[in-house]
Amino acid sequence: MRRIKNLFVFLCATVLLASCGDIFEEIVEAGDDQGAIFVGEIVVDNNDGTQFVKEDVEVGYLLNDDGTLTILMKKVKFASAMPAINMEVPGVTVSGDNGAMTLTGDGIVPIAMGGEFKKFTITNLVGAISAEKFDLSFTCGDYPVTYIGYPSVN
Repeated sequence: MRRIKNLFVFLCATVLLASCGDIFEEIVEAGDDQGAIFVGEIVVDNNDGTQFVKEDVEVGYLLNDDGTLTILMKKVKFASAMPAINMEVPGVTVSGDNGAMTLTGDGIVPIAMGGEFKKFTITNLVGAISAEKFDLSFTCGDYPVTYIGYPSVN
């Protein structure tokens, strides 16, 4: 039984990594006018006077046909004991053009590990994307999060 459980966990992890990898490939295939990938640092306020900091976090965006934007976080962690996950934040409101975009959102349910994570609904999302920088802040559940990333060289 334990081997079956381990095999199931391995298969789920493989599917998750493959699916986010495909999304990042979509960003590359879409070209610079539809999306981009950034690498930077994520900081989580633990609401107890401490912070969790994770460097080299890949965050991308993809402009959707409906005029919204999807933020994609690859192998992100929000706490030291947390496993790295791939997470999508769909339906982000975007204004401006691809040279300087402003992002806003509230009440967005993120998608990770094959489903919705309602407990960690994204609120107070604000951000700015330019060719030089991706600046983002939001609250994930009860935890304030900031991200600053710079264009990936991939």
